Amino acid sequence: MAGDLNSLVHGAEVCLGTPGLVIVSIAALLAYVSTANAGVMSSSRIPLAMSRDQLLPEAFSSISARHGVPVAATWFTSIFMIAAIVFLDMEMLVKTASTMKIILFLLVCLAVILMRESHIDNYRPEFHTPFYPYMPIMGIIAYFFLVLEMGAVPLLLTALFFGGGLLWYGFCGY
Repeated sequence: MAGDLNSLVHGAEVCLGTPGLVIVSIAALLAYVSTANAGVMSSSRIPLAMSRDQLLPEAFSSISARHGVPVAATWFTSIFMIAAIVFLDMEMLVKTASTMKIILFLLVCLAVILMRESHIDNYRPEFHTPFYPYMPIMGIIAYFFLVLEMGAVPLLLTALFFGGGLLWYGFCGY
């Protein structure tokens, strides 16, 4: 099954025949749709928050009185995601998004160490990382190697997004 992107579906077909293939395919489609919906709804909160911090136009901070949803931010996020899906190679899109998430997790591990070692007066976490500092250090190392496995192109695209974000913040954040 190495290199097979549909191994779960093929396994269901081998074990359960055509009905297994159909059931797992429908379940995968429903999971994809619900994940995409959750992604759009949660991602739309980023332009909303940026608008409230005056990093994006005020229109992005408007909330629907009826549904409590940031309408302009949701539309913007949806259109951006659709454009990315339509115009980018799917494998590169997935690898780039995964690289960004892995780097985010790496930075969370780093932040745990930095926050704890900075001895900030207001920093009083209710949860303490087990096996500190070994667990976050192992996380940083593991995520670093995962990022390297993604390849040069996703890392370059991630760097471009990061650089674009820094430029945007540099021009609009001060």
